[in-house]
Amino acid sequence: MPHRLFFHFESPHPAVWFYAAFALAVAVFFQFQRLLVLRNLDLLALLFFAPGFLLIADGTGDSGIAFLGYAWLLGVSGFWFVRCLLDVTAVKRPRVAVNLGTPALFWIAGALLVGLIADAGSKIAVIDSVGIAQTAEPKLIVSRGIAIGCQIAVAVLLLLIGWIHFRDAATGAGAAALYLTLPFTSYRFDHSHHVWPTALLLGAFLGYRKPVAAGILFGIAVGTSFFPIVLLPVWWQFYRGRGQGTFLLWFASFTIISLAVTVPALIFGGEYTSGIWQTLYLGDWQPWRSVKLDGIWAGVHWAYRLPVFIAFAAFAFGSFFWPTARDFGQLLAANSVLLIGIQFWFADRGGEYVLWYAPLLILMILRPTTTEMQPPTRNYKTLFGWLRRRRAPNVGAAPSLAV
Repeated sequence: MPHRLFFHFESPHPAVWFYAAFALAVAVFFQFQRLLVLRNLDLLALLFFAPGFLLIADGTGDSGIAFLGYAWLLGVSGFWFVRCLLDVTAVKRPRVAVNLGTPALFWIAGALLVGLIADAGSKIAVIDSVGIAQTAEPKLIVSRGIAIGCQIAVAVLLLLIGWIHFRDAATGAGAAALYLTLPFTSYRFDHSHHVWPTALLLGAFLGYRKPVAAGILFGIAVGTSFFPIVLLPVWWQFYRGRGQGTFLLWFASFTIISLAVTVPALIFGGEYTSGIWQTLYLGDWQPWRSVKLDGIWAGVHWAYRLPVFIAFAAFAFGSFFWPTARDFGQLLAANSVLLIGIQFWFADRGGEYVLWYAPLLILMILRPTTTEMQPPTRNYKTLFGWLRRRRAPNVGAAPSLAV
């Protein structure tokens, strides 16, 4: 049938997508006239996550190949961990143009988004044993629909951050295009838990000048995904003396509201038939237990994993003070460091959750100098500062001449 000819979508082989994406990303973003620049190294390092995913996909049923894939991902994650720490000290950053014009970047981003949505949508229809298409379960449809919506949101938010905060539409369109080009974006495009917290976190970055908006979105991310709580010290540091109380108030309020909605939804949805508190005993979050999950820690004694967790916990607590996060660029780098750090001790496929922080890395690669991108000082410095201003007598005012 003609309609099957033009509207039958199948995912390309992962290796084919990797090479095609590598060629496209290099053509658009690589600085050929200046080979030895940091941006070129960053671009290649971002693409080098893909071989790890290829090894994991090829290692189904072969624990040795899969182990090598997870080790590869954690090795690249280690590079980015150090790279993000160094970026905290990179105060000045020259603005580097993308190799294509803005309309072409919009076209590439839009075409890639449509293709990825069509591919993810085609997976909702399941072909049975006699070749008849059947609709997947409603739960799967909802999950993949949420994932697709979040992926669209991530692309749009990258565009808006570049356009509004970096004051360059080409940078925003380039960030969206690069995100959609990355091979591992397509690998987990229809997995909502890989992208839901990312979309909310990017929304907080877009509204960073408004502690209320950032607090609401960050609170929803924590209340629905839980793990972003490790980022709280960095955001606390960012708003210190510049709306910290306002941010914490709205963050706490919407964390509680989100938990009140999320926990019953998970229970009634059958996710935790044995009780929500049983999740606290899952080995993937408990470093003092051995696990049999997919990942580099499968079958490894817990005594080797526990020191990694302790080191991460100490670093996360120390992020109240360091690394410095007082402007937008430092906030990007510090958030990325903590999200990368989770990968090293998280037992269930640790290293695969690149989409949690890949958009932040893209913004970090493409960003200009951000020393002036800070929360406005006119925001309330304390939680009830606005009340004190309203109650304070106007001592220095001139006497009224009204009779």
